Amino acid sequence: MRKTTRKLAAMLISAVCTVTAALPAFSCGCTAAETPAAEAAEAPCRIVSFTASEQLAAMIAEIESGACSLYLTNDKNSAPAEGLAVEGAIDRSAKYYTFTKSGASTNGKQCYIYAQAAYGKLFDELPLHGPDETTVYQHSEQAAGYAPALTPSYLTDHAVMPGAYMRTTANYDGSYNSSAGHSMILLGYNRNKVRILEANANSLGLIRDVELTYEQFNRIYLERKNRFIGQVIQPTAAYYRDNFGLVFGDFPFEEWEPSIMSGGAQGDPEGQGGFLTTTAEAVPEETTVTTAETAPAPAEPVFETTVSETAVSLPQTTVTTAQTAVSEPETTAAVSETAAPVRALPDISLHHFLDAVPLSVPEGKIVSWTSSDPEIAAVDETGSITPGTAAGTAVITAKTEDAVWQVRVTSDSVTPETLGDFDGDGSVDAYDAQLALVYYSQFIIGFDDEYDAETLHRADADGDGQVTAYDATLILSFFTETTVLHFWDDAESGWTALLNP
Repeated sequence: MRKTTRKLAAMLISAVCTVTAALPAFSCGCTAAETPAAEAAEAPCRIVSFTASEQLAAMIAEIESGACSLYLTNDKNSAPAEGLAVEGAIDRSAKYYTFTKSGASTNGKQCYIYAQAAYGKLFDELPLHGPDETTVYQHSEQAAGYAPALTPSYLTDHAVMPGAYMRTTANYDGSYNSSAGHSMILLGYNRNKVRILEANANSLGLIRDVELTYEQFNRIYLERKNRFIGQVIQPTAAYYRDNFGLVFGDFPFEEWEPSIMSGGAQGDPEGQGGFLTTTAEAVPEETTVTTAETAPAPAEPVFETTVSETAVSLPQTTVTTAQTAVSEPETTAAVSETAAPVRALPDISLHHFLDAVPLSVPEGKIVSWTSSDPEIAAVDETGSITPGTAAGTAVITAKTEDAVWQVRVTSDSVTPETLGDFDGDGSVDAYDAQLALVYYSQFIIGFDDEYDAETLHRADADGDGQVTAYDATLILSFFTETTVLHFWDDAESGWTALLNP
């Protein structure tokens, strides 16, 4: 009976794999995503970049270093919010306030208020909700409206400029829709890629400056969310000319020559270098040098892909109350000498490489966060705990002025490269999806293969603690998108795009 069940289930998933691989437009919705690529192959596009203006580049560098004019109170004389540099994270639950130099103000949360603040700092005006006929701008305008997909011609035909505010929306007319949309600042584009600055990039508040192909952009921000481009708002041509010396007609047309690419902006998914800062025609040499001196050094690519202003269901984290005090690691010996009390916090279990558990202490101002073994569990200066590359247990220590708080963290170390690899052969393919579905089909009718915990952790793609048909679907989608269609260049990019839709 068991062999018959296994064989039938294997035949079923094998057929599904064959059909979906043969019909990628059905299995992954890539028909619309291919349009920008086909268009780009035929039509020229300008190379538009904020680096063409030394002044604009310097202002964007300030924003990316954390000076984005966001406040936690409705008082522009208060201290601005901290920790909002690129690779930092906006507090998703907090309401922020922003003020322009000329006195305009607004408030909001997440990506919306970050983009408002960035635009306000750059151009001394707030784009607000748009499109709205009652909105009166002093020196801005809606440059472009509804579009089903982002394409090079959409940007070029509407003379979209660097620093423009762009919002996606689920409303067909492009109107504002709160958490069903996403706001960002467009830093530049060419025929092949678009570069954006955004907050809440991974549904955990992440602030990033990233380059994406048009296929990637449309898949992440539009197709997976059933959204459209709502509107693009930017200063008038006269304002760009008078304040930044930028004229759209001065941006050169690009003739695609990979050999001229070098360097690379943060998040370059193709590994060909950043198009926005290296083309001699687009960026004068002296401007490039100045930008390099003022802009923060780019971090490693982070494709934690999709964006949402609402909470995304993340892998479940098992939290149990520690019964006894956690033994103090050697690194806290100096604390013991001061007789500071050591207090235990509830244990934490990490499974998924995307797990990020924020930790706080009941009382006291945090002086430092440390991990006894960052390769098992790492902690940053905000108390966010993430799994490392090794399995095991580590102790996270939070030192305050009056006490030492400790939490024991167990990590299963499921890395992006091993996630979905059911059979453990070092690659994720349709056979792994088949095995996951077979396992689930047998489980629901009462048969239970005795797979070890490590195998089941690898197969648990969504990190909910169970191996189900949905995990099989995710594994098959990952294989199709990453290996067959090459949407993603590495395992981490592929999984984050699937798991943070």
